[in-house]
Amino acid sequence: MGALRLLCKTLIVAVVALGAPSAAVAGLQTSKSEFERRAAEYDQALITPAQATPEQHHLIAVSLAAHHAQSSDLSEMLRVLDELAALVTYLPQSDTSFWWDGAQWVPSNRTTYTYSGAKLTETVFQSTGDGVNWVNETRSVNTYDGSGRLATSTSMTWSGAWVNATMATFTYDGSGNVATSLSQTWSGSAWVNEFYSTMTYSGSNLATTITQIWSGSAWVNMRKDIYTYGGFGLSEILTQAWTGAWIDAERVVYSYDGSGRRTQQLSQLWRNSSWRNWFKYDFGYDGATTNEILNVRSDWDTAGSAWVAFSADTTRYSSNRRIEMVTAYFTFPSVMRFLYAYDGPGNLSEIINQNGFGSNWMNFSRTVIVYTMAGVFDDESAGGLPAGFTVSQNYPNPFNLGTTIPYTLSGDGPVRISVSNIVGQTVATLVEGFQPAGSYTAYWDGRDPTGRAMASGVYFFRAEIGGQTQVRKMVLLK
Repeated sequence: MGALRLLCKTLIVAVVALGAPSAAVAGLQTSKSEFERRAAEYDQALITPAQATPEQHHLIAVSLAAHHAQSSDLSEMLRVLDELAALVTYLPQSDTSFWWDGAQWVPSNRTTYTYSGAKLTETVFQSTGDGVNWVNETRSVNTYDGSGRLATSTSMTWSGAWVNATMATFTYDGSGNVATSLSQTWSGSAWVNEFYSTMTYSGSNLATTITQIWSGSAWVNMRKDIYTYGGFGLSEILTQAWTGAWIDAERVVYSYDGSGRRTQQLSQLWRNSSWRNWFKYDFGYDGATTNEILNVRSDWDTAGSAWVAFSADTTRYSSNRRIEMVTAYFTFPSVMRFLYAYDGPGNLSEIINQNGFGSNWMNFSRTVIVYTMAGVFDDESAGGLPAGFTVSQNYPNPFNLGTTIPYTLSGDGPVRISVSNIVGQTVATLVEGFQPAGSYTAYWDGRDPTGRAMASGVYFFRAEIGGQTQVRKMVLLK
């Protein structure tokens, strides 16, 4: 980036000099908003040669913006260049785990990822006994339907060659939500049914999931999950078991504070016609942010009279990035911690796990993550939006607490904006319905319809306006 900035500085000075008479340069200060707007527009619309790197693409965009906005604020140009560089999409290429032998880190296993565009197509897990030679263990292969949604995910094991093990097959409803999921196992010559799940929705929220098991000749009901929502999101998941009729079995109840932050997750079992406490999690946060700094797990004692603390996680952040988490176990006293490191673009690049003995921390395991750059503002559109309808890149991007997607409608029409993960599964629906002409924003807090926080990684927002679709990438970093 240092060389890039030096080159950028040289080109920007030249471009500004060419774009205005020297006597007027001192007076060509343009507002930051105008320059930023032009830089973002060029970065989205500019078509560069296939061999051009994302950094070169950024450089051209910023240079053109400087020329046409006639800005001579060099520091502002460099700042925008850095912000644009943050919009590059990074996909995990491999993660390698190590164990500590007392003197050095020794490789133990690794996972490598293969993509088609930004869609994950293959995952291979390998191990090593000597720290040098890698041996295949398991493999997962994904296929996608014509709409780019995950169709099948097949797992395999290594036995001199890859041998089928299990397969999941997905179908979708008209809104793009997963409607059914079929799980099968490999018999050696054919796929054998195992589980079948059917999902229903209320608007964009998951309403029920019914799971059935294969009896050998027919599907038999096994489990039903019912989701209830309140003002801040998911408020309860009720699980029922099939005994000829659906009967209550367990439930999870969620509580929130006035800011919509989850403060408790309580699990209970249905026993003797009443709900009996089982275990719970209590959460604490860093001031007014959504950074979780405390997570206490407690179990209901066997006497059924009091909560007994089992473990507690305490987390530290720097610039909204998790840098340390310490876990203390109370019932069998021990302490461990996880240290998190990030690369230049802000991707999680290393996790070190240590055990605490007395006042000393001793290395236990380590994971190193390597990324590949997938592109800049890749727009996997299924057709451009109608004239007068615009959707802008989300901001901030990458994001931690939440991100905003601006869009404008020149006329009335149906609008749907949803979020999917890298394997095409819809994880949130932000907007769905008819809207009049005007300017709007959609907001995503990084959670799925159940209120569960999504993991760091690449996601896509899909804007469907006036019968056309536009898709863009965004990056969630915890």
